[in-house]
This record gives sequence, structure tokens and C-alpha cells, in this order.
Amino acid sequence: MITLAKDLAAALEVGEGRATVAVAPLESDTKALRPDALAVLVGTQLAGQRGWDNPRDPESVANGITRARGSQWLVYVRVRIEGGRLRASADVHPVPSTVWARARNPNPAPVAHAFADTPIDAEVRSFLEPVPLVAPFDFKRGKNFELGVLALACDDFDRDGAPEIVSVSRNAVTLSRIREGKVSPVVAKLWSDLSTMDPTPLREPIATAFSAPPPRTGAIEPLDVVVSITDRVRSVRLGTDLSTRASFPGFAIKEGGAFSCARLPALTITGPLDSCAVGEASPKRSSVTGRFDALAAADLVEVTGAPYEVWAGREDTAVEIRDDKGKFARIASAGAQLAIGDIDQDGSPEILTSLDVERGTADAVVVYTWDRSSKTPPKEQMRIPVAAGVYALAMCPPIGPGRTPFLIATADEIVVAR
Repeated sequence: MITLAKDLAAALEVGEGRATVAVAPLESDTKALRPDALAVLVGTQLAGQRGWDNPRDPESVANGITRARGSQWLVYVRVRIEGGRLRASADVHPVPSTVWARARNPNPAPVAHAFADTPIDAEVRSFLEPVPLVAPFDFKRGKNFELGVLALACDDFDRDGAPEIVSVSRNAVTLSRIREGKVSPVVAKLWSDLSTMDPTPLREPIATAFSAPPPRTGAIEPLDVVVSITDRVRSVRLGTDLSTRASFPGFAIKEGGAFSCARLPALTITGPLDSCAVGEASPKRSSVTGRFDALAAADLVEVTGAPYEVWAGREDTAVEIRDDKGKFARIASAGAQLAIGDIDQDGSPEILTSLDVERGTADAVVVYTWDRSSKTPPKEQMRIPVAAGVYALAMCPPIGPGRTPFLIATADEIVVAR
């Protein structure tokens, strides 16, 4: 939620002088348990970003202007929950400074406007009706146009309100949507146009794909996608049209809302982490911390609003899980497909894995919850059978009022589970 307040504060132009914040009643397509408290918290965080006077209970613009006497400006905030996102707009109204000004125009029209939004997270969910983790999933299936998907990313890359799918195979990187039971490519780029071949590629390639902040920060800026594959000597940062923004030596790894680069001295991803290039973020960790053939990472939020990061890697069929507070957990046996997210948005991460089985045999997506306050291993919550095999996994942003969806790539399909 603090990110939303920062984006809104940065986008809002307010003149010199004192300002008072007021908030409207919450609008929501999801049942809210504490609607007034959520609206007021958003307004309070916005006020804190700019040193303005805090809001009180939700009120009308007219009441806000009356309460703001003594200030030069009223910043009126409207908050709503819509389509799995927290959205906020702010209008700046001049406050009449004299009795005569109030008589002529008691409710002046706004002179500035700003908007920001962010996916629902555990902090926001704590104000809303909980969603169950263990319940039957709905599946949206798309017959894929290509075989051999190795990595997936799912995000609202173009910020149009609907997430896109980025898939990585040995041949290409593709941005797609699922329409009418088919995976429909929007744009694709051949790896041969993105990077030269590695002279000593791994027999079983490892690939990653994830969204990254754009070069210019902003509430509605499109996201980039970063892709890597051990077949190629360089990782690539791509725009929403898959045009190359930058390429890096090494294997790009997601961490901390950014990414860093690892080397491949052996048959696994291991060793120190470096900044991928000048201008990119510095690594959050000094090394990969293991010899991994599968990796996953997520930036999550506790119910208090405190952000945290989780990383996972598979070494010798066991999954090692760490967070940025130094906590550690282990899953004894798992397959080579991993994803991390907060499916029920309760503040505890879910670890998704495939089974450690041979290709062509019965597979499944196993969902674990990691209680970071406990020293016990992650608890298995459910198994989703996938007869065609699990080739890749990825978490999506929240879509609608329910659980956070995730993607499963099989031998010939991409499936959205929610």
C-alpha cells in the first residue's frame, strides 16, 4: 500500500501552502470487513508522503473543504478495490479563504488530478473478506502453438488491466494471451535475434523469465521482461513489444524487485552474484547460496504492510528456501519447476513445485505454505494432478476478488489456475 501512496504523491501537483487530505467512502467489488479503515489508511499514507494534514473518517468533498479551513488546499482521495487491484485517485481543490469567497463558490472544482494503482497484497487483504487457499481451482486452458516451454512470466506488462504471458523456449521468447481455448501469440522474438549461442550449452537447459521495473518509474509505466536461458551467452531485457532494451553477460536472476546476474561455471547456477550492468541494481545477496538447477523468487508483503523477499532453489532434488530476514526452510524432494507467491494473500508465502518424476510419467503441482515464524518445514496444502507433465510454473498478479492465479505449462498447453 505504501507504494500506491508514493506513486500518488509523486504524480500529484499541489501549489504552495498547507494542504489537508480527506477521503471518500471505499468502493469495492469485494466484501470489505473494515472499509472505512482502509480508505483512511490510504489517505493517511498519502498525507505522510507530503507532510499534509491527515484525513478523518470518510466524508464528502463539501465537508472536507469545510474542515480544511486554514489550509490552502484540500486533497480529496477516492479509493476502490476493483479487479484484484487497489486503485486510488486524488483531486486537489482550492479552499476558499474568506467568507465572501465561500459564499461565491463554496465547493471549488479541482485544479489537479492524479491516479495510481497496485495489486492487492496481504496488507490490503487484511481489510477484506479472506479467501480460502484449499478449495477447488478453476482452470482456463490454452492449447499451445509451440512445444518445449521452459519458463513463464505472468504480469500486466502493458498496464492495460489484464495480465499477459511471456513464455521462453529454446527457440523463441513470446508474449501471448489465452483466447478461446488457444494460446494466441501477440509478439515473438527468436533467440537468434537476441543473443549468440553459448559454445557449451547445458544438455538440459535452464531458463527464467520475470517482469522488471521500467527504465522510468511511474504508476502506469509499462513493465519490462527479463529472460535468460543457458543456451545463450547473454540475458536480455525486453520492452512490452519484445524490443531489446539491454543485454547482459551471465544469467539474470530475479531478486528484490530487480535482478542480478550469476555465472555458469558448471552444470548448475552457482557462485557470486553481480550487477548485470551499469545502472542496474546491486545484488541483494553476495552469492546464489547453492548449486541450483531451478530458481524462483518473489517480493511479498506481510499483513502489517512490511515488504519481504523469498528465494528458492533446487539442489539435488531438495528445495532450499530463504528470506531476506535470514530465515531458512527446506522441502526434501521436488521437481525442477518452482514458483513463489501468496495465493490466499494472508502474508505467508506459497511454494509451488512439480514432482521429481521422469518426463512422460504422472506429474502434479504441489502447493506448500511456509510459516516464516516457525522452524517447521513448509506444509503441503494440496496437489493438482498434471498428467501431461509440468514444464514451467509462474505466479500472476491478483485478478479479481479471489485467489492469486498461477500458470502451468504442460507438454502442449498453458493453464491458468485460480
